[in-house]
Amino acid sequence: MKKNWVKEFLIRDDGFYGHLYLPKSDDHPGKALLILGGGGMPYKLTQVEAEAFAGIGITALAIGYFGVPDAPKTIVRVPVEYVEKSAMYLHENGYEKVIAVGISKGAELALTAATLVPDINGVIAFAPSSKVYMGIGSGISWVNASSWTFRGAELPYAYAPASGWKALADSLKARELTFHPVYERADCAANEDSVIPVEHINGAVLVCGSPVDSLWPGDKACGDIIKRLTEKNFAYPYKQLIYPYASHLLLPFETGYEKLFRVGRKYPRECRDTIYRLQNEVLDWLKNENPGSI
Repeated sequence: MKKNWVKEFLIRDDGFYGHLYLPKSDDHPGKALLILGGGGMPYKLTQVEAEAFAGIGITALAIGYFGVPDAPKTIVRVPVEYVEKSAMYLHENGYEKVIAVGISKGAELALTAATLVPDINGVIAFAPSSKVYMGIGSGISWVNASSWTFRGAELPYAYAPASGWKALADSLKARELTFHPVYERADCAANEDSVIPVEHINGAVLVCGSPVDSLWPGDKACGDIIKRLTEKNFAYPYKQLIYPYASHLLLPFETGYEKLFRVGRKYPRECRDTIYRLQNEVLDWLKNENPGSI
């Protein structure tokens, strides 16, 4: 990848792994984004996302939380402190509002971290979960351990035994990756402790999902998050965006992965239109909802 980042961070030196991207023209002064990729995404795609956000006028810090130097190799017992340290860095360097932006497991991490770290002043969650789920091991496998730790303790999590071979067979039959049955069973087995207490987030919340998300029930999670924020009389703005023509890789930039999913193959034009509609709505939210508190 061409080096367009301005600073690299290492866990052994800085407490987190990441790359900082600055916009040529800062259209959102005082704000910065923490970019957290999904469980099946290479870190380079997280960098592409951060660079794309910088390209449309906002500072973005890509964070690698697994599979990068000195981090866990898989999403099992990943320290939330990586996100905490990166948010602290941005505040210490003049950014008053730090918004965590995550997709899939990265959205789960963004929401979870924001409930624990006051230095995170808002969340944008693409294809999120409303619970902390069990860890993801190597290949297609799930582990009876939490995905996240904080201050050395595992966070409570929803778990159900799952077969990687069965998930692969389901995916071949569906002609796209689908782990819905795995997470539906985990939801059924979940207790209240595994639900992310989103009402503790110190800033505005935007959740985005699709009813044809084949990886997990992201649209249901969006509804659950909004319902909880409403019931808890959340003090900040919150909003839900649902897109009928979008895959699990619901990002406001083209990734080239759309054809891996049936909706992308069947409705390429509508999916492409969704990408730019989402981009406009995210930028509008960043500008007008004034997420975060100081």
